Amino acid sequence: MNSRMPWMMVCLVVAAFLGACFCVAQGMLRPDLAAAADGKEWKAFNRQAAVVREEGKVIARLDEKPGDGALWFESATFATGSIEVELRGKNQPQRSFLGVAFHAPDDRTFEAVYFRPFNFRSEDPERRSHSVQYISQPENTWQKLRAE
Repeated sequence: MNSRMPWMMVCLVVAAFLGACFCVAQGMLRPDLAAAADGKEWKAFNRQAAVVREEGKVIARLDEKPGDGALWFESATFATGSIEVELRGKNQPQRSFLGVAFHAPDDRTFEAVYFRPFNFRSEDPERRSHSVQYISQPENTWQKLRAE
């Protein structure tokens, strides 16, 4: 899978991926989310992707299943730059995890920064401190990093 772009969208629950653009050395890359359902530029891992138009935006929705899930963008290589993405999940405690994964040679080995967006508003300071998290699978799981 060396041709796979070394990042993916990690969506662990029903989620809407509203859009993304990637600033790379060659300029701005704007992946076509409308192609997410056809399996050409985008590959779903442990999810079904459905593409809809909502509020003037193309949205990729991923279904809910046990375990990690992702929508991989495979049509380009990405080495240096920035990633802009809009993510939207559901306010369901312990179930709304959305983020971006990178350095991903396969579906089990990757780094990710993910968000628990509804923790930002929590009155509980511990829960609020878990709003943005980092993992490096498989060695540095969230459990290991939180414990250390």
